[in-house]
Amino acid sequence: MTSTAPPSLLIPMTADIGGLEIARLQARQFLENNQVDEHTVAGVELIIEEAVTNTLRYGYEVTDADEHIVELDLQIEPQEVRLLIVDDAKAFDPMDADALLLPEPPASDRVALAGRVVAVNAPAGARIFVNQKQAGTGSFSVKVPDGGCVKVHVEQSGFVSWDQEFCSQDNAPVPPLEQAVELVTDDSYAASVASDQANVNITVEVSPKLNEVQAWKLLASIVLGSFDVLENSDSQTGYLRTAWQTKSWKDLGVVVRTRIIVKRQSDSPLRYVVKIVSERNKDGIYSLTEDEAFVAWDRLLNTYKDVISEMQARLK
Repeated sequence: MTSTAPPSLLIPMTADIGGLEIARLQARQFLENNQVDEHTVAGVELIIEEAVTNTLRYGYEVTDADEHIVELDLQIEPQEVRLLIVDDAKAFDPMDADALLLPEPPASDRVALAGRVVAVNAPAGARIFVNQKQAGTGSFSVKVPDGGCVKVHVEQSGFVSWDQEFCSQDNAPVPPLEQAVELVTDDSYAASVASDQANVNITVEVSPKLNEVQAWKLLASIVLGSFDVLENSDSQTGYLRTAWQTKSWKDLGVVVRTRIIVKRQSDSPLRYVVKIVSERNKDGIYSLTEDEAFVAWDRLLNTYKDVISEMQARLK
């Protein structure tokens, strides 16, 4: 009976900062391809950065660093990941008192290589943004630069988004090595449906059996069956607009507002253009009235999902 060798990867890298970054990415890809959990992947990345950085800083002369090769040997065992780092740098004995008097690394190296890695673990399919740019889905290792901060945003359809800022500064809490993200169900999704009629002009044709006055009265009656206030109504021009109706979930910080706009498109044949405007507040901005706080939403609250269908059926 033959046994299967554990997955392994040998990564040769040039002895410089660019080589370190390439090797780190290769190691991450290898571990991810072999289903290693994100917490372990982030830990291996941190070890590679710390150990190899020390080798690059103190093990080689600046003038000959590009003549050397550092090798990373990764092996995945059933219960552990083994990492062997091989280099030809100057020997370093941590028990040697003189060896402890190491020179301060250049400021450029400290900014690029120091800091902390936070393994952000969100539900599968959730999109993870770092400083407003999408960085991954489900799980992602977020680098917090020494002396700086990063903003992490996690979102998934049907759930309230999650936001957190991590800082690596003296006066800030130490970022965790791992951050579990639990998204709260967004009740506005249960109270609505995805709709291709949201924020779209829909043509409603009027039957020749109805004159303009009859059609207008029927149309207005249907609108008032779902909306309380007509902000503007002019039968002569065939224009109607309702006031905004809002529904809010204060505990979630979610506001949805809806209005309907009707315009006469033609007199012969008689047609109207109907638009249901559906908007939702932007993340982190809770307002019932400020226009800047809202963006178009491709869903309709259940209260309004059949309004246009009713118009088309009754005016036909």
